[in-house]
Amino acid sequence: MENDFKELLLKEKSNLQLARANTLPESAVSEIVDKVQEKYSYPSTREAKAAIACIFQQGGTSRSCDGNMTIKVFGKDIKLAEIRKIIKELGHNRGERKLARSMATEIQDICVQLEIPGNLFLKISRTHPDKIFTPEEQAWLSDFQSLNDSTPSDLKLLITESFDQRKSSNSGNQKRTK
Repeated sequence: MENDFKELLLKEKSNLQLARANTLPESAVSEIVDKVQEKYSYPSTREAKAAIACIFQQGGTSRSCDGNMTIKVFGKDIKLAEIRKIIKELGHNRGERKLARSMATEIQDICVQLEIPGNLFLKISRTHPDKIFTPEEQAWLSDFQSLNDSTPSDLKLLITESFDQRKSSNSGNQKRTK
């Protein structure tokens, strides 16, 4: 392959958006964060990232999560529906989980500082009552952390097990209702 074509491909990589991708391109993440910063008049993107982190850490990536879910961070009320609207306006409809996966390690770092456990923490702690989780571990236990290379492997396993439990309980419910 020619070097100039390799360079062209490397430049395109940060803007590439595949139909079946698990994450958003860096450029899309930056665009969304900038728009959240602008909408809520935050002094920098750091506050916007923290707002996104807080709402996603509490289950905001789930399609079934109520759009009225609201958090207050840095003196601003942030509504999930508004974050979804920004994501949709920028051409990434239903991209909450992709955005969270793209920011996953940063979300964990923010949520450790704010002591916000992941949305799967209670479920996993109920199924593993003998396990004591540190605040750092609690912050990893979110549904969007399952594909993150930085997620500790033992916690990744617990996250994926919780998905399997959900699938088996849903299939059991379907059998009962027939």
